[in-house]
Amino acid sequence: MELFHIRYLQAYLKVIGNYTCHLLFGTHKKTL
Repeated sequence: MELFHIRYLQAYLKVIGNYTCHLLFGTHKKTL
């Protein structure tokens, strides 16, 4: 159960990280 929770958390953080990067990149592109 703990391993599954860690994997789920890692996947969640990866998705959030990708979304944040995409959002920041998009905003940066708009500014330029």
